[in-house]
Amino acid sequence: MLESEIKILKEVEHPNIVKFVDLYYTRNNYYIITEYCEGGSLQSLLDRNPCVDWAQISYQIGFACSYLAKKNIMHRDIKPANVLLKNGVCKLSDFGFAY
Repeated sequence: MLESEIKILKEVEHPNIVKFVDLYYTRNNYYIITEYCEGGSLQSLLDRNPCVDWAQISYQIGFACSYLAKKNIMHRDIKPANVLLKNGVCKLSDFGFAY
């Protein structure tokens, strides 16, 4: 699954998908480096404030999913914890279950 996630992150580029930066690995671990999303996850935002602009969030995630579908990629684990926020923009992350 890790190899698949790395491959997918390397081949996608979209404003609503977290950007892959680099990959580091040691004998026991892999470290996937992505862009920094200072807003944290959508889940953490919802825990603080459940009143969010669902229309805007849905549009941005739908935009990312449409892009992925055109590349024949399915995320398969979309949930608030896997949506990161950067400057108010939603970014889909965690492609561990994607294919």
